[in-house]
Amino acid sequence: MSRMTAWEKPARTILNPVNGFIGEYDYTLNPYSGCAFCCGYCYATAFTQKNTPAGASWGRWVDVKANAPLLAQQAVARGELDGKTVS
Repeated sequence: MSRMTAWEKPARTILNPVNGFIGEYDYTLNPYSGCAFCCGYCYATAFTQKNTPAGASWGRWVDVKANAPLLAQQAVARGELDGKTVS
């Protein structure tokens, strides 16, 4: 079984505007990047380059956005999420 690695990293954002297949939402909330599962049917693998270190090890690492709670609080305080839906 492969070993999974997690790192804590600061993030610029945790809210991403939605486009595409989940159009009923305004934003997705992403408190981490990467993956710990590497499911064979995953759509995200299409966005990673297999010839990069991150792509070659997809499913075995996660970057935890350590400042995610603060970023969410700031977005709420600015009114950025007023009337919006978040997935």
